[in-house]
Amino acid sequence: MPSSAAFGAPTAAAAAIKDYTCIGRRNPEKSWFPPPPTHQHNRLLRPLRVFPSHKLTPTATTEPTLISFPSSPSSIPGFWSKREEDDASRSRSSSFPRTTAVRHLTGSLTATEGLRFAIVVARFNEIVTRPLLEGALDTFKKYSVKEEDIEVVWVPGSFEISLVAERLGKSRKYQAILCIGAVIRGDTTHYDAVANSAASGVLSAGLNSGVPCIFGVLTCDNMDQALNRAGGKSGNKGSEAALTAIEMASLFEHYLKASKTENQEYGFHAVKLSVPTSVNLKAKLLVAGLDRKHHQPRPPKLHSSILPSLSVTNSQQPAQPIPLFPPVNQSVAAIVFGDGSDSRLYPLTKRRSEGAIPIAANYRLIDAVVSNCINSNINKIYALTQFNSTSLNSHLTRAYSGVGLGKEGFVEVIAAYQSPEYNGWFQGTADAIRRCLWVLEEYPIVEFLVLPGHHLYKMDYQKLIEAHRKKKSDVTCAVLTGKKNQVSEFGIFEVNSDNKVTDFREKPDKNPMKPILVERSVKSNDSTRQKFPGMGIYVINRDAMIKFLREHFPEANSLKSEVIPGAISLGMKVNAYRFDGYWEDMRSIEAFYDANMESTKKANMGYNFYDKDSPLYTLPRNLPPSLVTDAVITDSVIGDGCILNKCSIKGTVVGMRTRIGDGALIEDSVLMGSDTYQIQDVQTNGSEGMGIPIGIGEGSQIRRAIVDKNARIGKNVMIINKDNIQEANMEAHGYSIKDGIVIILRSAVIKDGSIL
Repeated sequence: MPSSAAFGAPTAAAAAIKDYTCIGRRNPEKSWFPPPPTHQHNRLLRPLRVFPSHKLTPTATTEPTLISFPSSPSSIPGFWSKREEDDASRSRSSSFPRTTAVRHLTGSLTATEGLRFAIVVARFNEIVTRPLLEGALDTFKKYSVKEEDIEVVWVPGSFEISLVAERLGKSRKYQAILCIGAVIRGDTTHYDAVANSAASGVLSAGLNSGVPCIFGVLTCDNMDQALNRAGGKSGNKGSEAALTAIEMASLFEHYLKASKTENQEYGFHAVKLSVPTSVNLKAKLLVAGLDRKHHQPRPPKLHSSILPSLSVTNSQQPAQPIPLFPPVNQSVAAIVFGDGSDSRLYPLTKRRSEGAIPIAANYRLIDAVVSNCINSNINKIYALTQFNSTSLNSHLTRAYSGVGLGKEGFVEVIAAYQSPEYNGWFQGTADAIRRCLWVLEEYPIVEFLVLPGHHLYKMDYQKLIEAHRKKKSDVTCAVLTGKKNQVSEFGIFEVNSDNKVTDFREKPDKNPMKPILVERSVKSNDSTRQKFPGMGIYVINRDAMIKFLREHFPEANSLKSEVIPGAISLGMKVNAYRFDGYWEDMRSIEAFYDANMESTKKANMGYNFYDKDSPLYTLPRNLPPSLVTDAVITDSVIGDGCILNKCSIKGTVVGMRTRIGDGALIEDSVLMGSDTYQIQDVQTNGSEGMGIPIGIGEGSQIRRAIVDKNARIGKNVMIINKDNIQEANMEAHGYSIKDGIVIILRSAVIKDGSIL
């Protein structure tokens, strides 16, 4: 037999690919087959960025196509005619018998025009799967597959690949599905179960869908083996799998198209889109939903931030809607800010940030915002903290270590830090996000939800996200539409009837906010525009956020003052989401006091701390129940672990571990409680006031006051503001007065018989 060199074996891998896919070779011991090409590309392990992009066009019912053999295969680009193939074969070896009755069909690596591919990638072992994906994308590009004809779908692990691959195959959008994953042997039999399921699942996906599903899942004994096959010394198996996908797609597309009867057997009778839309970016990224695009005349391009729903039907089952956007728990990351340095709740923020201030006996202000996220199914939460953040960081870390967040959820605290690139503090919200992008880009999310951490309200963020996607917005700003003209520190948004933001002013006008009539414009049918106060809540597309902070406004420090107005001036799609529920931004000590007082009222018109459908989460403390001895308590909220003796309490919030002595009278006040118990009365030890135990002493009277944590109120103390003073700074004496409310400082000592 002639050696392989007699058949023109090339020295370069690319030449081998071209020749081997065009000419069949015969192994003397086996039947005719095209030998597999050799292609190893050593690649560096560098991060890959795949940006979300989606194309959709109207879909027509699949036309019946019977399996047929063209009389002139040479008319298909990339294929040799039978006569040319016979002549080439005879010129290489006369020992190979050829007949005109036998046709040899092979896929082509050069006829990629019109072929579309989906790549399903497992996120688990991403250090391996990402280089495999890189190799596949590079190979597709090398063989002239257009970037817009490639879509990347991320799934949690290799076990989930086959389900998504089968669904993609049945969508009839793709000529081949490439499945990429990595299963590495561990100490248990879990490896065998996952590896076997992945292999059989990908095979079943191809058989059930009728579309080639290429197995590119590595099954290795250790991480070194996997890395060697993901661009190391053993080549890149993702690149090899991509070549297989091209060849199989070409073979099926040009020779093995399924008939209409076979299509119905596979379960794809019709694919219907509720709304046609089309976009054109680079390789597409889908996390859980499935995009849909077909080779049809394209309508005008629209923005990619929203996709319609899709229904797949066949003759055996009714239409089932398939969400085309990933669920919020996989596609949205919340960014919560503790607060800034300019606090309006001083002196309550003298040793803590605003988000850490206790409220309603058992909670912290930031609990309301984090609970909104959890109740809205948003489980990736980043808390960016800076000023007086010790208490807040401790609370978040201890309270939300996995509660209600699922196996992939988290609350991650990112405190202000210094690095070789950044030497100082966060300079504002935009600067903080820019400096933390290296962390925020860790997960393939679609939108960022930016939230202040010290506001009190209940909002279903899923509705906000839905409105953002429905409007195909780049930025969506929540605005308040309550009846009262509430002034907000987050600026004033001018909004038209279609909820498009037409103007933004950081500071409100002196005149009350009300609808403003404007002249009709040629481009718009709006006859009225209204002004609404902002809430500091923004939904910003991931790609838009990165471009804002790194390209358009690289020196910007504030989202409110610089990025949002800049986005409007750039002509980006900035829309408003109108919120008409209760919202308190804690703009003053009086606002904080009123919010606490609302929690004690039967007809609660403010924040509902007792909503079972939207619960409020916080740190579980495992305290004993409160002990009440001959006390008279009316319209009050009592926290855990309190000791209340023969006292009278009316319209008061009593915080955890509060001790109130005999004969004390507490009315319309907020007691924040203490961090520790004192088992018995403290004996004088030389320090001034240390003979007074933590809590409220016997015979004391407190009205319209806020008593911070660990305060020591002596016996027969009168805290009643008898002169009705509105403002006073008496911190040297352990208290201050704001908005007519007396505030006892944290750990302050008020001596017996004092009158405030």
